[in-house]
Formats: sequence, C-alpha cells, structure tokens
Amino acid sequence: MGGAHTSTPDTEGNARLIVDPYTNFGDSDFDGLSDALESVLGTASIMLNGSARDTDGDGLNDYLETVGSGDIELPWEGSSPTQKDVFVEVDYFGRTIGGNFVNFFKDHETYIKNQLTSSFDRYGDIRLHIDVDDYLGEMSDTANIRGALCAAGDFIQSDNLNWTINNFYNLENKKSVDFTSYRDGIYYWVVAANRHTKKGNTSSGLSCVNLSTGAGSDKLIISLGNWSGGGSQEQYTGTTMHELGHAFMLTHNGNGNDNYAGPNSIIHRSVMNYRYQTSGAPKNIEISFPPYIIADSIWRYSTDNSSNRQELDWSYTNVIPNTGENGCIPVPYYYNNCLTNDNCNQGYVCVYGRCGSPKYACGINAQPTCDCTFDEWAVLDINSVGTIGARSDENRSIDENSPIFGLNGVIVAENLDDLMNSGAKHTKITTEAEKAEYLSRKQEVMNNYYTPERKADLREKYLKYLKQKGFVEGDDYKIINGNIVFE
Repeated sequence: MGGAHTSTPDTEGNARLIVDPYTNFGDSDFDGLSDALESVLGTASIMLNGSARDTDGDGLNDYLETVGSGDIELPWEGSSPTQKDVFVEVDYFGRTIGGNFVNFFKDHETYIKNQLTSSFDRYGDIRLHIDVDDYLGEMSDTANIRGALCAAGDFIQSDNLNWTINNFYNLENKKSVDFTSYRDGIYYWVVAANRHTKKGNTSSGLSCVNLSTGAGSDKLIISLGNWSGGGSQEQYTGTTMHELGHAFMLTHNGNGNDNYAGPNSIIHRSVMNYRYQTSGAPKNIEISFPPYIIADSIWRYSTDNSSNRQELDWSYTNVIPNTGENGCIPVPYYYNNCLTNDNCNQGYVCVYGRCGSPKYACGINAQPTCDCTFDEWAVLDINSVGTIGARSDENRSIDENSPIFGLNGVIVAENLDDLMNSGAKHTKITTEAEKAEYLSRKQEVMNNYYTPERKADLREKYLKYLKQKGFVEGDDYKIINGNIVFE
C-alpha cells in the first residue's frame, strides 16, 4: 500500500497491510500468527522451548514485530520479525557551561545515531533504533538534582558528603513517570546525566539490572555531563555503545583501568576496552576501496580474527571464557633499549629497556588476565534473559495461556488473547484514570508472575550466567546493597 504523498518528495514510504484469516485454523507456536502467514513472512511456526515466538532471537515476540499491539505499533517504529532489532529511548538532562546551556546527549544526537546505527548494521546485522525523547531538567553539582541512581539501594551516604538521596534522579522510581510506559519490555531506557551514584564520581556510565525480574539490564545511565563541555560527541557515542554492550553480555575483557583486573589491553580493539571507549578503536581495515572494501568504523565491538589480526597468535581457544578463537600476544615484550614509554609503540610500556604490553603475554598455561582479543560480534547476546530461562519455567509447556515476554523477562501481555485483543481494549482508554488502571493491571500481572521465589531463582541463574560469560565481580559488575550494576 502506498503511504501519504506517494508521488512526491514528501512521501512517507509504504505501509504494510496484513490480513491473517487463518489464525484459528493453525497456530502451532501460539504466537498469534497463523502457520500460513508465518510461511509467507519467513518466521518460525514450530515450537521449540518457546523460541519460535521470537524467530530472530532479539527478545521481541513475532506478533509484536509483525502486527504490534494496542500499546505500541512496533512495525511503524521499524521492527522486523526476521531481523534483530534493538530499540532505545533516550531522555536527557542538561546544564549551563560557560554561559551556554548544554543538553547532554541531545546536542550530539545526529552524530551518535549515524555512527551507531551504521556500526550495528554493518557488523552485527542488527537494526538499532534510537529515539531521543524528553528533556528532564537541569542537572549539575549545584542544582537540586545533581546525579542519577539505578535504584535507591545504590545510594550510600558515606560516599555523598553534604548530598542526600533527594539530590539524585532515581531511575527505578522515575521509570513509571518519565519512560514511555508502553515501551516497557521493548525499549532500553537511557538517561543522559551529570554524574551517577555518588558525589564527585567521574565514571562515564552505568548499566542497571531490571529489578522487576531480577535479571537483565534494561536501564542505562550515560553520565558525561560533568566532563569537559558536558561531554563530546565521541565520548557519548563510545560510552553509549559500551553500556549497551554490557546489556548484550559483553565484559571488559580483563581491562580494569585501576581495578584489580589490571591495565588495559593494547590489542583488544573494542569500545568495551577502556583504552578505546571514548576515542574509538583502531581500524583493522584502514582504507576504503568502494564498493567492496570499506574502512572500519572506530565505533565498534571487536571484529578481531585470524584474518585481520595476523600479527597475533590464534592458537588459543576460550582463554577469555566462552569466546571461541582467541588471538593473544605470543611474547610479552621486545628489546629496543627504551628509556621511557615514549620510546615504545602506542600503548606499550617500557620496563628495563623492553617495550611490552602492560598486561601479561600468553604462554602454555594461558589465563584470562593475559592480553588477548576475539570477535565480540560473534558472541553478542541481545536476549540474555531469554537464554537463561526467564521466558518460562523449565517444566512448563508453552500454550495460549502463557505470558508473552519482552526484553529482560518483562511481561508485555498476560496471555495470547490479551495480546491479540489489546487494540480493542486500548482504544477504550480515554482518561488518565483509565490509563492508570490499565498500567496498574499490567504491574499486577508482573507481580503475580514474578513471586519473590521466582525472582530469587532467576537472579541466581543470571549470576551464574554472568560467570559463564566471563564477567568478574568487582571489575565488570558490582553488587551494591543487593543490586547488580555494570560500569
């Protein structure tokens, strides 16, 4: 179907009309789409541990990505049931710097979107959708609101002399107010802030675990507002990708800045490496020869492999847990009678006349602390909670009465009937009171499903999964008063 103004430069593109008369005659995977329609769409219709409800494995139900619901017309926002989609809502604060008002993140919106959507599409075949939405107010060290918290439990008074919890924007409390409610379980929420967690903190960002389910990262704080000029476009681009990487189960790969994990790798070319997070990673492909060879983006997770990093030793496997083929520094140093670090290649350090990696070289008994790299796009996991079992109890079969899950185990519909008839229900909501009742009912469904016992079980599974993926407590994540956070 043609969109508005089809023959003019103002065309809005093409609309998609979907008529599915066969839903009652065959829906093997209970996702609301008939087997006949799924054959046309190319989606899965055979139930296999619940995965057929999400053919492309992005954590979003096939019906939602094909038809949408009464809450959200997701296809209108760009979804596809056969290609991974990641949706992000950004709300932002700002402050006055040098007489000019600076909007965190928003002032660099075009650059960030262009760089990140291109990188995700090129390297991960993932369609990234970023909606820069609402201005939330002033945030600075002298304003009433000075920083952001994942949740109230993250506030420690001894770290915040002369500041109180009321000086922080609490994402867990404010989510129902400032985050677009119908996007819960579908969009990640990014808040661009001045600082996070404590007074004087210059950390660039934080990824917060979903407290409703006990697992999965659904809220991100980008805290560059206190940096020079309120943060540059490069710093926002790299930090946003870095924090999303934690939500997609990427670690720092043993790069710990001043933490016990040690210095930062000189060979791990990724924004997950603190060395390159805010400046961009060195390119493996330096020069473009269109149309077949295009130079690398500096804003990427590692694409390192034995073809593009032949100077490394690729005989190692899983030195970095569950990452497959690893390329490592074969020897720790080379002799050149250096006097200072300036006499060495960038990133190398001078020790007793030898230039070498600040991390360990890998020998026969390689350890995760040695200097290695790998292809991060190959292990990117954008549906980690679905992987570890948030979608259903292990002994429970999937049927039309099962909840419909979104990202991080959030229930987007009580059951299949609720999802398919949500449009008729939603259009009857005309007052704020009715909307509040509707949202209250959705929260009640979440509370009934995620009992304290189920949340505790899921949290335990999640922590085990983090360890399996190579996450190290104290380096890749911290537990503050029971809350899991990633920096």
